[in-house]
Amino acid sequence: MKPGDKEWWAYTAMFAYDSKTQFPKITKPTAPLNPHGVLYKETLTAVPVIPGAKLIDIPELDHGLFSVGSHIIAREARKFLDT
Repeated sequence: MKPGDKEWWAYTAMFAYDSKTQFPKITKPTAPLNPHGVLYKETLTAVPVIPGAKLIDIPELDHGLFSVGSHIIAREARKFLDT
C-alpha cells in the first residue's frame, strides 16, 4: 500500500484543526499518550484544556510508539482503564 500524492493532507488537517475550542468539549475520560517525540510539547499544552485528562508520559518512546512500544502502550492503557 502506498500513500499516494495526497499524503500531506493528514498533516495539514492535523495542524489546522482548532483543538483549543474542541478539546474542552471532551466529556469522556481521556489519557493522552505523551512519548518524547515531535509532539511532546504540544501534548503538554493540550492536557490542561481537556477536562479531567490524565497525561501518560512515556519518556522511553519517541516515535513509532505503536510499532515498537505496543507492550508499553498496552500496560499504560490497562492501568488507565482499571481506574
